[in-house]
Amino acid sequence: EISEVVQGVQPMKVSKAQTPKIDVSNLLPYSTTAMTLHAAALEADGMNRLIVEPDAVRRMCGILANKLNATSGTLSAAKMKPIDAVPGEVIIGCANDHVEGGEAVSPTSWFGTSPKRDARMPRWRVLVEQVSEDPPVAASAAQGESGGGSFLQVTSTTSVPVCYGTYVEVRFEIMSIKSIIRLPDGTTETYVIKSIPSIFLRGVLGVGSCYSEWGGELVAECLETGLVGTVKYHTAGFFGRGELHRISGSVSRLGSTDQKDELCQIAGNWTQRVVASFPDGQDELEMLPAPPTGEARLAARSELPDPLPYRLPPHSLKWARHPHMVWGELMAALRARDWSAARSIEAATEERRKTELSLVHSEGMSQPAFFRMGEVPKDGKAAVAPWTLCDEAFKRAFDPRTEQPCRPW
Repeated sequence: EISEVVQGVQPMKVSKAQTPKIDVSNLLPYSTTAMTLHAAALEADGMNRLIVEPDAVRRMCGILANKLNATSGTLSAAKMKPIDAVPGEVIIGCANDHVEGGEAVSPTSWFGTSPKRDARMPRWRVLVEQVSEDPPVAASAAQGESGGGSFLQVTSTTSVPVCYGTYVEVRFEIMSIKSIIRLPDGTTETYVIKSIPSIFLRGVLGVGSCYSEWGGELVAECLETGLVGTVKYHTAGFFGRGELHRISGSVSRLGSTDQKDELCQIAGNWTQRVVASFPDGQDELEMLPAPPTGEARLAARSELPDPLPYRLPPHSLKWARHPHMVWGELMAALRARDWSAARSIEAATEERRKTELSLVHSEGMSQPAFFRMGEVPKDGKAAVAPWTLCDEAFKRAFDPRTEQPCRPW
């Protein structure tokens, strides 16, 4: 009976203005831009491997594996959320310095299991900026080189909470997620992400078990190779009776609906291991390896890992709108569980945010530093324009001699 009632509940989208304010004790000690940087950095490591992969099907598997790695490392606990970034908040990161004696990555595994970085791994850079307040839009860009090839990935997304009465679904609406790779032979391929899974927050309203999970489909297409990759994130359901965090999927030709035409099948559990198997007897590809400890991968994050899998350039830490400058005191109070101090700091920051928003509306001060709003696609499939990367954005962001890109905070 409860199941029938739940199925009959009409979903209700919740705007930013309608979202109830949560207590600081439910805030994670990092902002949404820092979480976006973490996800983009996890993807960038895989992109450097992807551009030297000679097989087109395995390159598509690599695109899906990169997203799997990013989603598996950024799911928050059910009743927790990152700090909402302020408009214009900027954070950049790059690959850690090479480690002497680092172990090489196995060619049958997309992500190495060694805690050391591969000593031969080339560098990559990531740039993240909060470009809009309402709707809240984070734009990011990543670039890197490897083995004579290169990649550029530009992303802009927003999230919309949808309340179903007993649980909340956080839907991610894609403005643009596009990766352009240049292979060592000079060939260019463009990968477009058509859909990404949602976050389901179960039990947050006191009904059923309290946990979070990914649910929905990840779909990627490449027009040059005519391939489409799909990964389905299965949910355990309202009562949590199904297997948590199960994954299935495939790579096939664009337009094909026959299961016989699948070029590989994908299966596993993102907290443990995900593999791609091929019908022609090729070695399976480990898209997400089992954790080296033998235990399940952390399913709900309450803190960014230490050490981070990337480096924050020292000059960027001084920027007025770097999250460490905007939220440093609040993050310290949250880690110390000093709720009184955290509430006071958050209240003061929110007052500054409101003051700035009033200035934005009256004086037009909201121009982002590294991204510009593009044009709405003419095909009519999207009503919102994507954000595009400004010329020489990476040069301005990563050169310590250039003028600070952030406006005062």
